[in-house]
Amino acid sequence: EDNIEKKLNNLLELDYPQERTEILVGSDGSTDGTNKIIQNLVEEQSSRNIKFFTKNQREGKPAMLNLLVSNSHGDILVMMDARQRLDKNSVSELVKYFEDKDYELARKEFLRSRMAAEKAENSARLIRMKNGEVL
Repeated sequence: EDNIEKKLNNLLELDYPQERTEILVGSDGSTDGTNKIIQNLVEEQSSRNIKFFTKNQREGKPAMLNLLVSNSHGDILVMMDARQRLDKNSVSELVKYFEDKDYELARKEFLRSRMAAEKAENSARLIRMKNGEVL
């Protein structure tokens, strides 16, 4: 609750073009005033591309991140918690490396390797579950 308004204002102050920015905010079972703070800011900034996702019961950070990623529309995701702040030009500086064609090939190969590793990990997890192990 203490950090969320500062975080959202920090994101709104970035120099990255608004038309290319999508801000996805997740709240995983918050019971304090966090949801109200976020909802008020979303309403105040209705011209900005801010989407708020909330869950009534805590399911954990991975479940919330999966929800946010599945609802994202951009090619590049910058994920962070409420407590981190970014310099005004951070995203612009980060994104410029993704425009490099050599880097694009390396990134695609990395993603393919990561997806293969995740698939292998999930298969191993299923095998352990079938053997009665608790994960």
